[in-house]
Amino acid sequence: MDQANRDKLRFCALCPDPCRYLYPAGMLPKESNMCSAMAYLGHAVMEGFVNFTPEVDAKLADTKAAEACREACPYRIDTPALVTEVRREMAGK
Repeated sequence: MDQANRDKLRFCALCPDPCRYLYPAGMLPKESNMCSAMAYLGHAVMEGFVNFTPEVDAKLADTKAAEACREACPYRIDTPALVTEVRREMAGK
């Protein structure tokens, strides 16, 4: 992953979730499904702070809530695409 995308992941990870209001109806709201949590996990994996285990892979694959938040991001960061890139890169290692 290039540095620009790593920076986007880090920025999203530290964001206070203005996209929160678009959480999909019918889904149990979970903090771990928010874009910032997904970005934080993806960033931690890319930086080597968290091992890329099957459990982490499954968490990063669950982008349903993050996809709903994509449209509300005032910074236009596509977190689902970024975590998909993390998964693809880590699976290739």
